[in-house]
Amino acid sequence: DATFRAAVENSLFDKVGFQKTFTIKTKDKKEKIVSTRVKIILSSTGSVVKLIGVTHDITEQVILNRREEELKDNLSKYIASIHEKERMCRR
Repeated sequence: DATFRAAVENSLFDKVGFQKTFTIKTKDKKEKIVSTRVKIILSSTGSVVKLIGVTHDITEQVILNRREEELKDNLSKYIASIHEKERMCRR
């Protein structure tokens, strides 16, 4: 993925690790959301010796968070509509 490659290249150039979220496609064309953290290991002279990284599939977490936000939004709208109906009944 070009976005991931660019993040790694920037990290190597800047000699600084990163933590980013990426959307990827699996071999079977499913879309996944992953969180990647990369740490740069430098030599005593400041040269990059290696990258150490880990990637986690956070697809389900993201889906659940989005669903939670939708439910909160729907609940807020529902409560607002009840308040509006109550206000109109008092007239």
